Amino acid sequence: MRRRLHYFLLIALMIVSVCFAETVSVSAAKKISATISATSVKVGKTIQITTKLKNVTFTSSDEKIACVDADGTVSGKKPGTVTISMKKKGYQTKKFKITVKKNKKLPNVRVACDEILVTESLTDAGFTVTVKNDGLYKADKIVLTYGFETTLGTQKKTYTVENLKKNKQKTVIDNEVILPDVTTYQLMKIEVYAGDGLMTHNLSKDKYSYKYGTVDTKAPVFGGWVNKDSYKKGQVFMTVYAGQDFDYSQYVSVEDDRDAKVTFTVDTSKVDWKKAGVYKVYFTATDKAGNEATAYAKINVRLTTTEIDDMADQVLDDLIKDWWTDKKKAEAIYTYLRKSFSYVDHSDKSSWEKSAKYGLMYESGDCFTYYAAARILLTRAGIPNIMIKKVPGYSSNHWWNLVYIDGGWYHFDTTPRKNQAMFCLLTDTQILSYSKKNGNCHDFDSSLYPDRATKEINKLIYGRRY
Repeated sequence: MRRRLHYFLLIALMIVSVCFAETVSVSAAKKISATISATSVKVGKTIQITTKLKNVTFTSSDEKIACVDADGTVSGKKPGTVTISMKKKGYQTKKFKITVKKNKKLPNVRVACDEILVTESLTDAGFTVTVKNDGLYKADKIVLTYGFETTLGTQKKTYTVENLKKNKQKTVIDNEVILPDVTTYQLMKIEVYAGDGLMTHNLSKDKYSYKYGTVDTKAPVFGGWVNKDSYKKGQVFMTVYAGQDFDYSQYVSVEDDRDAKVTFTVDTSKVDWKKAGVYKVYFTATDKAGNEATAYAKINVRLTTTEIDDMADQVLDDLIKDWWTDKKKAEAIYTYLRKSFSYVDHSDKSSWEKSAKYGLMYESGDCFTYYAAARILLTRAGIPNIMIKKVPGYSSNHWWNLVYIDGGWYHFDTTPRKNQAMFCLLTDTQILSYSKKNGNCHDFDSSLYPDRATKEINKLIYGRRY
């Protein structure tokens, strides 16, 4: 029994001793004192970790996101988050969490300047430069610029190494630079071409820069209502009034894979501004490299002196304000038509303009009149809209509007219903849900119209009376 007790006491003493030793060891470890210039860095840029301690080892948790060299320079390589650790024997590990952000439209850095290790030697046999790629990818080209002080004065020379794979090195020997002709030399600049990027470290100024290192051969790309996306089945999306300025950039855009901003010009020389109708206008955009892109758009030209336009303006003058959003303007037009118009079961369907004129004059009509009146009011308010029609079926025909609001097409049906349902800026899901429960009254052929918005911006409301 005594032997067992002595045995257990001995084990307990050993455990306490070990724990005490570990506690003392941890508490005795010093903290690394260091500062960092920033906690975020853009791709191709650098930030600096500074410490007065010697022989500190820096490591990155992900060298594809950011790398760090022996003196604490951190280079951003691609967007993400990385941890830079500092280690030194007898010290607690210090960590910095760094966020790498996108740098405009520049590509990711494949090989950073600080991942290129350079050593030189100068003898009477020549100048020898050895270049090692310590990065994760191949460097397509590395250009080193040296400055030499010679007996004849200052001289600059460049040395190029191509296709240097990771963990490989290459040596360049210059037999023209020898002792004693050269007294001193200095590496002034490192340029690293890898992938599409060119990263440069100007050592004489300790400045880093990053840009594309390949030739730009891609033209800008037009988007929005251009080419066949400017109309659908004969219906043109943009209405332009003769004699009035029109901002095409509301509906036409252009982007370049490299340039942050590209503008476009508009050629309207093919438009007869004295005659209403559908015409083509042409767009041209050129990037900084000289690559050119062209596109066209169909526009519906209207004359500003037509009677129906003047009638619509009289209504809108008391109805909307210029500074309102398109959504608020559309809702005001919707409310006006539902509140002021009365439904009668007939209209002149030979022309939407005739029907709109009748509607604005007598404030009455059937669904075609409601659609037509909404069309001219929306158009004069500067809101794109087109006609949408119910598919043929056992019930009567029905017309309403598709309205372009907040970057998407929405259903806009001002015709009153017995249940006082409100169809103001609805999605397909909303209006087809009602249609299914009410005799398929809003079923339509989706292939005849531009893609509709899916984000709900208004609710389907019942029972509202004016």
